[in-house]
Amino acid sequence: MNGTISLVAKLKEEAKAARDFDDFPAAIAALSRAIEILTRELGGVVTLPESEREARRLEIERELADFYGMKGGLHRREAMGSSGSERDVHLEKAQQMYEHGVHFERGDSYNLTNTIVIPLIRNPERLAELQPKAAKARNIVERQIQGGRATQWWAWADLALLNLLAGDLSRALDAYAQFGRAGAQVRDCQSTINVLQDLQAVWPTGEMRQRLADAIKFLDRQQASVS
Repeated sequence: MNGTISLVAKLKEEAKAARDFDDFPAAIAALSRAIEILTRELGGVVTLPESEREARRLEIERELADFYGMKGGLHRREAMGSSGSERDVHLEKAQQMYEHGVHFERGDSYNLTNTIVIPLIRNPERLAELQPKAAKARNIVERQIQGGRATQWWAWADLALLNLLAGDLSRALDAYAQFGRAGAQVRDCQSTINVLQDLQAVWPTGEMRQRLADAIKFLDRQQASVS
């Protein structure tokens, strides 16, 4: 088991290093290998002593949620740098990864949020259809924050984005203010802005585009204040 943990940790570091050099195929390959190993480990949990099973299952599921989320993020970045059918393929893969990830996600919201974001990037006309899901996800994240995630800037970023998608700019900006208070740095602000810009790019007009523009301006000021 210790050997497996070490190998998975090594693969995660390899994926991060490749990502930082924009070698997305190598990063995706490392994550795919880690997911394969963890999935096999999850299937073997039943062979452990009963006293160890639940803790090990939860540990593996947390890792799977993380790896699927990372892989989805890489496919999203590949999509944003592509066009035509290649873009569509990467967005489809990103959506699949986030949907796998949300199955294992416990006490987090990255995969959950992106199961709403990616379909909207693919087809913004689905906004009305997906707004009830965004509102439900927002309620989940609010409960998570009340339950102990209040110091996690990324929780506030998810809550803010879900409020935007649910149509509530005021609550979104309040959450982005908390995002800053929770310790978001310049890089965190930029990654959050990037997501909003990806969405803004598919909304040429309308109320949603204006809400996204207002949120980006707010985050630009916030980023300047911590730089």
